[in-house]
Amino acid sequence: MTVRVEDDDRDAAFRRCASAREGLVERLQSIEKDCVSAGRIAVAEEIEYYWVVNNELREEVATQLERTRLPKGVIAHIGSC
Repeated sequence: MTVRVEDDDRDAAFRRCASAREGLVERLQSIEKDCVSAGRIAVAEEIEYYWVVNNELREEVATQLERTRLPKGVIAHIGSC
């Protein structure tokens, strides 16, 4: 199971994730005690890569990305093959 939190501030994201994870573990343990444990928390930016083969396609992908609202923290990178 994954707890996912999005925030522009890395420390705030970590604290919110830790709190959400703690609440989730408590709820699950109320159902079945000592059967639930939590792993580490990782804070990272998400990057989406788009690889294109020619300039025409590159311009089309760039135009589509400009019109698309990416989730907070997601960075789109267009590379060339």
